[in-house]
Amino acid sequence: MKKKLLVIISLLLITLTGCSNYTYDEEALAKAQKQIYHIGDTVSCPGYDVTLVDTKINNNGEYAKSGLQVSDPQWITAVLTIKNTHDDTITFYGSDTKIENSTGEIIEKNTFTYDVLGYELLGSPELTPGGTKTGYVMFSNTNQDSSNIRLRVSCNEQILGSSSYFTFKIEK
Repeated sequence: MKKKLLVIISLLLITLTGCSNYTYDEEALAKAQKQIYHIGDTVSCPGYDVTLVDTKINNNGEYAKSGLQVSDPQWITAVLTIKNTHDDTITFYGSDTKIENSTGEIIEKNTFTYDVLGYELLGSPELTPGGTKTGYVMFSNTNQDSSNIRLRVSCNEQILGSSSYFTFKIEK
């Protein structure tokens, strides 16, 4: 809760102006992005909040909730809740999520998906003001070392640029 409050306070300087113009305090955003967040933490991007609800790591040979056997070294699933905090309809792009594995490889989300945690696919929801969606994004890791896996959530690359992201620790 303390981390959530710190993120909210440090990012209160981010303001939304006009119908589609976003402004933000680069220094506050940079400071908040240096932290590592965990399950239950919420981060604020201009226009929306992202909460990491749950994670699951399935290793090769294990069975996912869907009954499918994991054929890759690992399947990594993250359940996110996205909340629109803007006055206009926004779209959260599922492609703004990536995994960084223990070897430093950055992995894009899968185009194929399997029900691992009982949630629906997050996709790229369009949300009206105050609207929320909870769903999962899934990744196929290239190795089974889950000691230092991190989820990167970019703050809409079209607005802030590709170097702007928050990091969540994926815990088994």
